[in-house]
Amino acid sequence: FDTKDWEKKLAVLVEEKEKVLAYMKSTAEAHDLYDQVFLLASTEYHLRNPEMVVEIETRFRGDFEEDEAYAETFQGRQLYLQARALFAQLQSDFAALAHWYGKVLQWWESHPQQIKESPGRYKVILANHAHAVAQSDQYQQLPSILLKLHRLPHSSAHGKLVTEQTLYYFQLLLYSNAGRFDLVERIRSNLVEWLHVNQ
Repeated sequence: FDTKDWEKKLAVLVEEKEKVLAYMKSTAEAHDLYDQVFLLASTEYHLRNPEMVVEIETRFRGDFEEDEAYAETFQGRQLYLQARALFAQLQSDFAALAHWYGKVLQWWESHPQQIKESPGRYKVILANHAHAVAQSDQYQQLPSILLKLHRLPHSSAHGKLVTEQTLYYFQLLLYSNAGRFDLVERIRSNLVEWLHVNQ
């Protein structure tokens, strides 16, 4: 019986256990933070309570890059970033809203397996980012987002219709803002035909 070998194996097991517990703790904290902000977003159009703003900002604990507690798991980091985006929305800070939804998108795109496993959720994230950049008048970002939406496979006939409807909406926003009313008219005509076919 090799005591030193046994001690090394035990140390490895303890380290792995602590790592799993830390992952679980950080994900639970991120869930709690997201739920708090989501509840506010569900009940408040604009967050006016200064004490609540300070409380949530304290929980964010500064810039995300310095906040390792929420960077341990895919889900934990995603929830943290989405909470940031919702908090920006509550404060009507549309530039920050676009920034944080952009971070959510970057996080997903750095994990292609997640996109493969959950393409529907990835579509929602793309649409959220598109809404955010439009709200912050960053229309130059829309074409690349719409291209990603267009290239995604459809998991169902309903999913295909939702994606097409989303694309029409943002194309009209994009070309209206650019003053390309010739393209707006072409898309409007296509949309009328699409609605007739898919009623």
